[in-house]
Amino acid sequence: MPLLQAAATAGLDMPSSCRNGTCRTCICRLESG
Repeated sequence: MPLLQAAATAGLDMPSSCRNGTCRTCICRLESG
């Protein structure tokens, strides 16, 4: 499951635009795991 989809399923509101990674609006940093 893509990170953006997992966040939405968990009820988190992440910034997104194209929903496929092209525009890089949803870029984030992994801190653990």
